[in-house]
Formats: sequence, C-alpha cells, structure tokens
Amino acid sequence: MDILSIKKLKNSDNAVVGIITAILLIGLLISVITIIQTVFVPNWMEQIESEHMDQVADQFAQLKFSIDLQSVLQERNLPVASPITLGNRRIPLFSSIRSYGDLEIIQDECTVTIQNQTTSYNYPVGIIKYSSSNSYFIDQSFIYETGALIISQDEGNIISITPLISVENLTNDYNITLSIINISVIGNKDSISGYGTYPIRIEYFNSSTINITNLDRITISTEYPESWGNHLNYVFRDDDVQIGEFSSYTYADFSGMTKNANVLLRVVDIYAQIAPGWIE
Repeated sequence: MDILSIKKLKNSDNAVVGIITAILLIGLLISVITIIQTVFVPNWMEQIESEHMDQVADQFAQLKFSIDLQSVLQERNLPVASPITLGNRRIPLFSSIRSYGDLEIIQDECTVTIQNQTTSYNYPVGIIKYSSSNSYFIDQSFIYETGALIISQDEGNIISITPLISVENLTNDYNITLSIINISVIGNKDSISGYGTYPIRIEYFNSSTINITNLDRITISTEYPESWGNHLNYVFRDDDVQIGEFSSYTYADFSGMTKNANVLLRVVDIYAQIAPGWIE
C-alpha cells in the first residue's frame, strides 16, 4: 500500500470518527433535554402552579378585606378594585402547559335562612368564585361567600378566613351578631377565563339591620356545607346548640336552649363587576 492510500484511509477514519462523535453528542443532548422535559419540567411547573395558588389565596384575602371594609364604612360612590391573577407563567425554552383559571360572580348561589317561632327570613346571597385549571398541581377553588373565604378542592373544603359572626352568652340571653354580605353584579361583566390579571371592582350599595328574637334555627344552603358545619361547630362549641350537616346545607338549631336566643342581623349589599385586565 503506497503512502497516498494510507493518507486517504486515515482521512476516511477521521471523518467517520467525527460523524460518530457528532451523533453521540446529539443523542446525549436529546437525552438530557428529554430528562429535563419529563422529570424536571413537571416538578418546576407544579411548584409554579402551587405558588400561583398561594398568590390567588392572598388576592382573595385582600378582596375579602376590601369588601369587609366597605361594609363597615358604608360609603357609596367609593369603588375599590382588587386584582385576581387567573393563570401562571410558562418556563421559557421548554414545552410546558400554562394553566388558566375562571373567575365568576354568581348571584343567588347561597341562601341564609333564619327562623324564629313565627317567621322565616330568607336571604339569597351572591358569591365571587375563582376556579383553577392546573396541569400539574391539584386544582383549587377560592370562594367569597357571605363574608367567609372558602378554599375548596377534591379532598374537601374549609373556611380559611371566617365570616362576621360573634356570640354573647349571658345569664338569660344568648345573643348572636351576624353579618350577611350579598354580592350583586353591576353591569354585564360577571365572568372571565384566561391567564391574565383582572381586577374585581366592588362598591357598597346598601345595608339594613334587623333584630330577631326567639331564634329557632339558622340554615345555610350552600355548595360547601362541610366548611360551614365545621365553622358553626367552632362558633357554638361551648353552648347547647345542635349542628346538622347535609349534602346541600348546614344548620344550627337553638330550639332546645333554655336561654332566649336572639340574633342581631345585618345584611349588606355589595355591587361587583369584573373590570378589563392585563395579559401577563
């Protein structure tokens, strides 16, 4: 074999080695990207969606504070806006599914019924509800319902911030102070879906107070009887009050008490609408 043939063979071997090296590097790169995409990205996205749920919880807590403040100040023509972020961000450069959410103002979704020995008082109540559509983290809903902030998921639901209810247990009287916050839609914007941040505009409209004596029962018809049942059990835990919980309502029964059960009821009407937002 002459020198020219040997040089050609060496050049050919070098070319083959270079091609094999390139193929191996490409395969290694694909393997690394696949591992990141199938292992790390879901973990990252689950953390991002979990942080987004914490963010919405904080935003709903601020929303409740704003509504409670307006119900106390009772100032008309003084609207306040509270932002709610519907979805979360994506991870740049990787294929990840961005979650989104639904925000609704639902009128007459809950009913509070107060009964004494002669009369039944019925109060339909509107709510504000956010529902997530997560791809990795467990889906959650946040609900503002008659003064309470409820967190709901598949495993159950709980009142995370309590409504305005208090008890004064006297020698002969058992006095309850209760506020019912009704949310009514003003304008045509009562729902939105997507990824961006949208403010809920709230405004105090009206309130009334009534004193109901010889109280027999307070019934709350709701999608979240578990939350309300647990809360009523906590509020009346040391007293002779019977709490019942069913699939669509919960109640507190005072008919068996030896004391005079009375309730000072305050009903507050709040107007709300979903204002135009911005896309993140």
